[in-house]
Amino acid sequence: MRAFARFSYSHSTHRMAALMPQTISPRKKPLQARSAFTVQAILDAAARVLASHSLDGFNTNRVAEVAGVSVGSLYQYFPNKDALIASLIAYEQDKLAQSVEACAAAGQQKSLRKSLERLVQVAVDHQWRNPRYAAALDHEEKRLPVSENLRMIQERLVAAVAHILHRHLAPLPKRALMQLAKDCVVICKALVEAESADAQQKALPALKKRVVDWLMYRLQVHAAE
Repeated sequence: MRAFARFSYSHSTHRMAALMPQTISPRKKPLQARSAFTVQAILDAAARVLASHSLDGFNTNRVAEVAGVSVGSLYQYFPNKDALIASLIAYEQDKLAQSVEACAAAGQQKSLRKSLERLVQVAVDHQWRNPRYAAALDHEEKRLPVSENLRMIQERLVAAVAHILHRHLAPLPKRALMQLAKDCVVICKALVEAESADAQQKALPALKKRVVDWLMYRLQVHAAE
């Protein structure tokens, strides 16, 4: 099972939470150290419960029990289980964006393909650290009103990928570069998430190669246009 370290409420996560509808927004921010520790414990427990029991076994009573707090204490910060899941989505998506941004800032790679391989590795690692947990959050992204948060993450991912492409492709108009970057993000996300439901760990090398091949194909099609 994935080891969930202590969750930290980063400024970006706070900013994303502020955009959530009131029904799934955290009830109050943990301003004091003790409150922050309690929120971290609740989110850590929520992640572990979702990873081990998936959505069918996820409820606030179980999360509170695993966190070692009362249900009343949990409700001081999260009005319902949807608010808990929305906070997990915000945290995980922000972490993915940070990883892709770090990949983009890491410096020159020997080739475009090597850069794409590194990018795809980030996406696969994010999805496969705990496939059940990732699949549950993917499902809830479609159900919960978190589209504005996801739009912000999409913009960060596209900008990071555009930075990578800019280093390897001939100078392109900004609009064309951003469209290519968006296509790469969509292709990578679609293939990795689609395969995570059925593929086995041993199939990951073939999956990564297939995703990179599709990205290279999309870029080559553009070059031929």
